[in-house]
Amino acid sequence: MRTSNARAFLAAAALLIPLVATSCGQPSAGPTPLGLNVTGIAPNTGPIGAGTVVSITGSGFVAGVTVTFDGIAATVTGFNATTITVMPPAHAPGRVDVVVTNPSGSSARLANAYTYAALSITSIAPTKGFAGTPLRIVGTGFTATTNVTLDGLQAQFVSVSGPVITVLIPVRGFSGPVDLVVMNPDGESRTLTGGFTYEFATLSVDPISVPPAGQFNVSWTASSGRSFLDWIGLFKTGTSNLEYIWYEYTNGTTSGTVRFTAPVQPGQYQFRYLLDDGYVDVVRTASVTVGALSASGQSAQSRIEHESLSCLLPSKDTSRSVSCSPIGLPLLLSPY
Repeated sequence: MRTSNARAFLAAAALLIPLVATSCGQPSAGPTPLGLNVTGIAPNTGPIGAGTVVSITGSGFVAGVTVTFDGIAATVTGFNATTITVMPPAHAPGRVDVVVTNPSGSSARLANAYTYAALSITSIAPTKGFAGTPLRIVGTGFTATTNVTLDGLQAQFVSVSGPVITVLIPVRGFSGPVDLVVMNPDGESRTLTGGFTYEFATLSVDPISVPPAGQFNVSWTASSGRSFLDWIGLFKTGTSNLEYIWYEYTNGTTSGTVRFTAPVQPGQYQFRYLLDDGYVDVVRTASVTVGALSASGQSAQSRIEHESLSCLLPSKDTSRSVSCSPIGLPLLLSPY
């Protein structure tokens, strides 16, 4: 009986040993690699010429992956398992399929995923303005390398987002209508003849040096049709356009002169012409001087030390007054 039991135990053990060896001595199979999949392309519109950079997202991309647009090979500039960057080939306007293929031969297709758009200009805003201010151009076929000129002058690129490219208007020596030209690197171009009109504004100030609380006469000229809310501000030299000391609206007139009372604090100041009740200036005067008076020439107002003034500066949105309290007395400063 004992011999029979021993034989049964040995037989069972012989059956278990291969299973244990298989479980412990052999590595288990790893996860199945992700299959090739394409989920998106951005941007999904571009010019008919080559040179745009496009990103294709998905999974399962491997070294040697290729991409075609309507069967024409694109230039792959980079990839990882989930993203491919390519430069689409030149193509006629229209929508095309995008196909991604791994070296194994597996492929994935995005039907009508990319649109080749001919370069065009639909509209611009504003249609007139000043050098150094933004210009938005709406159209098709723009890229980050699209070139914009006004009257042959290079505009500074700011951004491109879908059908909109934004530039800064270049400096030009005189006003009037000019041609606007957009051009892509492949040479494709579009012209908006007389599409943009340069405006102008000038400022002059006399005298250029006054005592505290002295008078500056500031004259301006501007293009016709300007906003009633264009304004001229007095600023401490070097401060931002939000830190005005006093201001006067131009009321849409093409020229005029306004008198500003100088601050009581000696220093360097300047006048600026700003647009449409905003804080973008288009012209500035050179610095003017508010100088200290000699002791014998001091007036009652100039004898008030700046440090003794507690002032609430005028707000363009609320009050026109400057409320100050020098030496405990109320004082109202006026530009006239």
